[in-house]
Amino acid sequence: MDVVKLGAYLFFISAVAAAALSATSSFTKERIEQNRKAKIEASFREVMPDAAKFEPCKLVKETGAVDARKAVDAAGKLIGYVAQLEPSGYADKIVVVVGVDLDKHVTGVSIARDSETPGLGKKINLPSFRDQFKSKTAADVRLKKDAPEGKIDAITAATISSRAVTDAIRKLLDNFGEEPGK
Repeated sequence: MDVVKLGAYLFFISAVAAAALSATSSFTKERIEQNRKAKIEASFREVMPDAAKFEPCKLVKETGAVDARKAVDAAGKLIGYVAQLEPSGYADKIVVVVGVDLDKHVTGVSIARDSETPGLGKKINLPSFRDQFKSKTAADVRLKKDAPEGKIDAITAATISSRAVTDAIRKLLDNFGEEPGK
């Protein structure tokens, strides 16, 4: 009889905890999504600081861009593009935001979200890794360890993360272009 009573208590406590978690999740879901979008927008500004505004556009599918925007200066002149990429890293998808000027040179790279290993893959967030991409073209965006013409140093013990970011940026640059009529 005591076992049934203990089981009932455990069930009741578990049900209350599950209901509390569910309620908390539903209350915070919208806020979490707003914060995610704000982080992406901040990344757009980081990689294309001369832009006054960003207008939605559609890049060709082969670029791998999940989201893309035209970067326009204060005079309304197109100065480049920003693209959100989501390559698979070691632990999960890495959300990478890349700025590209009209000559197809990288203007900046920002890591908006990742779940990489602390102390290893997380180093993709460091300026020493991200700044290597600035002013590079598709031909330059290769890891030195993978190709003699490569200009990007991989992070020691984080080759998967380094390669994921580098390959995604090269794919974007190799296939860069807007969808016709967009």
